[in-house]
Amino acid sequence: MKAHFSIRVDVPRSLVVITMAGFFEPADIARFVAARNEAHRLLTCGANQQVTLIDIRAMDIQAQDSVAAFRAVLVDPARASRRLAFVVPQSLARMQIQRAADSRAAHYFGSLEDAEHWLMAPDPDPAPVPASTATPAAPAAPAAPAASAATSRADAALPA
Repeated sequence: MKAHFSIRVDVPRSLVVITMAGFFEPADIARFVAARNEAHRLLTCGANQQVTLIDIRAMDIQAQDSVAAFRAVLVDPARASRRLAFVVPQSLARMQIQRAADSRAAHYFGSLEDAEHWLMAPDPDPAPVPASTATPAAPAAPAAPAASAATSRADAALPA
């Protein structure tokens, strides 16, 4: 399946919601990074104060060079989120993202609801929690409507 992704920014909650699907080639990853950077410009919170939810349940198993490229994206301190939650399938893709995000205090969930509840819960401690202890937090307040959105499809016309 060709790669595609969407990025939605909920400005009032400083929440970035990313959905990724398919198989990502280097050009797809470059388009994703550009779109993610553009989405971050919409945020009004302080640097690195956003929370990010990434849904990769429909993402294919990636080539090792793609995993390495995503790892490079995740270690960029200029774009790091205060909290990072992945919604992942129970598959090899889960192991790939855990390996790619091993430098981050990311948490992994089976549902969007659990991931968003954890992201929006108050920080009990400013120190990051190890990814192996991820547990959903109490339900957060109802979601505010998204203030803006950016979407890109990698299966659109690709430059030669």
